[in-house]
Amino acid sequence: MSKTRSASGARSASTRAERASTGYLITNAARASAYYLRDAARGWPVARQLSDIPTSPRELSAEWLTAALCADVHGAAVEDFDVPYAHNGTTGRFALRVGYNRIGHDAGLPEHLFAKSTRTFRQRIFLGFAKMLSGETTFFTKLRPHLNIEAPLGYYGADDQKRSYRSVCLMEDVSETKGAQFLQPVEPVGRAEIEDLIADLATMHGQFWDSPMVRENGLRDQFAIVSWSDSLLSFRGRSHVGVKRAASVIPTAILDRTDEIFDGVMRCLLLDRDKPQTLLHGDPHAGQLYRTREGRIGLVDWQAVMRGRWVHDFSYTVCTSLGVEDRSAWDRELLELYLERLDEAGGEAPSLADAWLEYRQHAFYNYIAWVFTMGRAAYQPEYQPDEYSLAIIERAANAIVDLDSFSALPR
Repeated sequence: MSKTRSASGARSASTRAERASTGYLITNAARASAYYLRDAARGWPVARQLSDIPTSPRELSAEWLTAALCADVHGAAVEDFDVPYAHNGTTGRFALRVGYNRIGHDAGLPEHLFAKSTRTFRQRIFLGFAKMLSGETTFFTKLRPHLNIEAPLGYYGADDQKRSYRSVCLMEDVSETKGAQFLQPVEPVGRAEIEDLIADLATMHGQFWDSPMVRENGLRDQFAIVSWSDSLLSFRGRSHVGVKRAASVIPTAILDRTDEIFDGVMRCLLLDRDKPQTLLHGDPHAGQLYRTREGRIGLVDWQAVMRGRWVHDFSYTVCTSLGVEDRSAWDRELLELYLERLDEAGGEAPSLADAWLEYRQHAFYNYIAWVFTMGRAAYQPEYQPDEYSLAIIERAANAIVDLDSFSALPR
């Protein structure tokens, strides 16, 4: 197949969803708006029963928390709670300190929690349209219990994908329970830290390798997510905007090749659909990492959890978290470590040569994801501060050049 025909096929595949997107946008935006305005007019009613979905601290009650946290301990009840802090980003986020009656306390029910929700209308529209509301709920309530990795525990989650786009997820506050310190994307990850993280990713991928659990829990594959995002949010178009904003950190060799890179993403994802898939974190960059008081590295923010090819998480982690020189010096050894751990965890590890080829191909997505983040429109939430985006774009852009990713694409 010629390069021209391959690119054309990738573009056609990435835009097929556009035929239905206009009607979807209008219908669902109107419905979500109606629910949001109704709740605002009612003064944001307090949640009392489990069928309610509170999205802010002012909507919480001891009754609702009892229903969400005490269902498995007869007689346990929440007596009081406090919200030490709250802030907004792609989601609404707030810490919770929960006090129980003696039964709940003696049962060891969680006292230090962290909540994520769709509090604002913009959060609801973005995550609802992207069909990402249920990501963390699915991971923490259905998949996390099967994993022995460093990540928060989950306690409760609910969402309304069909109507209001409300969502809430309660999880462990690792800053309190494990003394966790969160890493900053502007600071490259060190060798011991990246090895710890890569080993956990391999463990997760191996445990869910080609697993029916991943498909049965409704997780979409990466190709569907990127195609849908392109049709609804102009993934390709906003990437061009991001490239202009981040031009100072992008090598000139790829500065004008945004369309080719986006087409490369779609071509690789089409190839992935015929290969074994597994559970993916989806967005494992340095800003999602924490270090426990014992020195373990863990991952938070499982909102973008999906199913897809192992190499997505590996490539994304290595190319966005490591400094340019460190990535160039360590990536082959890290890949060898990953493949060894993947095999031990039950995955079907490809040969090193085949894995290296996939790694080179998948460098495209890491770059596109972050120039899209940098190119956000006014109607989108601020996904990340620009200084974070610029640091990661520089790393991801240089990886494409260093790995000669264009020559790794099938012809």
